[in-house]
Amino acid sequence: LLCTAARAARPPHVVFVLVDDLGFGDVGFNHVAGQPRNPEVKTPVMDDLVSQGIHLRRHYVHSMCTPTRVSVQSGRLPVHAQMTLKNPEEPSSGMPRNMTGIAEKLSSAGYQTHFVGKWDVGMATHKHTPRGRGYGTSLCYFEHKNDYWTQKCEQSRCCKYNPEREPGQLDLDITDLWLNDGPATHLNGTDYEELIFQRRIEALIDAHDPTEPLFLFYAPHVAHSPLQVPQDQLAKFDFMTNDEGECASQTPYVMPGQPPSFKYRCRQQYRAMVNLLDGLIGSIVQQLQAKQMWEDTLFILSSDNGGPLVRAESGATNFPLRGGKYSNWEGGIRAAAFVSGGYLPLAMRGKQLDEMVHIADWYATLAALAGVDSHDDLAERSGLPAVDSLDIWPW
Repeated sequence: LLCTAARAARPPHVVFVLVDDLGFGDVGFNHVAGQPRNPEVKTPVMDDLVSQGIHLRRHYVHSMCTPTRVSVQSGRLPVHAQMTLKNPEEPSSGMPRNMTGIAEKLSSAGYQTHFVGKWDVGMATHKHTPRGRGYGTSLCYFEHKNDYWTQKCEQSRCCKYNPEREPGQLDLDITDLWLNDGPATHLNGTDYEELIFQRRIEALIDAHDPTEPLFLFYAPHVAHSPLQVPQDQLAKFDFMTNDEGECASQTPYVMPGQPPSFKYRCRQQYRAMVNLLDGLIGSIVQQLQAKQMWEDTLFILSSDNGGPLVRAESGATNFPLRGGKYSNWEGGIRAAAFVSGGYLPLAMRGKQLDEMVHIADWYATLAALAGVDSHDDLAERSGLPAVDSLDIWPW
């Protein structure tokens, strides 16, 4: 990416934020020059981080969440690791068992590794879970989505609200929130899920020894369906008009205790969720700054795919790109992305880069910055595809 001189310094702290279903046009930093600004898009924290960092204008991912998440954890292009949206409990879903994850690589270099948020990289065996992939701690949900308020599973074929459930299939009331190797029973249903994740991240940073390198992978639930959001946050976007309510089919309710007369406003709900995440990112940055870790931090953010254009699922936009999630048009695979943080050389800050990069490339890049070889010996012994990732740091 940048300049090789920084490599001589100690490895950076790394915070990687992989946002769920964030549209290319749902962030201010992708505003098209010469076009009027969309007043509904309010992401001041991310926009400021881009102004101090590098705007990755051609950062590519898969058109669906699971293959992208496998790609970043394994360093493989999806075609060499996972191309489906199979539910994570299925043995052939997620990341192939005998591939080495990025957290395993960084752990071998002395990093303290933590995962918070949506996993969706498999759970058929312990090896498929975050802890099995090298994360020292994890607070996660395994499935494609869950309820923000109760953490009940929603999308597996046996989950309660799965709209694709066939007649006769089980309607089980399954909670999908896990702390390390067991259920996070004490956290279930205690708050809006993103706020539960925020408190977990705050505790991890607070307890971290700054002299040791940190790898924190945060995979927010926002902005995936169901489009649920706290009332005070939703009210910030009451100015929005000309909305629609088709997301009600995949959002059983928006907030606890909503009146029967509640009117779904799907685009407003989505915008409020993205803005809430923007504020949480700001809190993470402020905490790193207060702990004097920000100047040694590489902060990476990407969407996992383009925003869904199915109105039952989302209120996203990928303007000015064509297409969205599930499609191979640019709107489905060209992600909103940037890199920021004090570890970036001064000469690279405030830049826009149009060189192509794939999310898999962060595997080799972070391994090189940590001083470890990205070659996957376990995969080679198992006859699996080699790492595709390219080290992009000297760009």
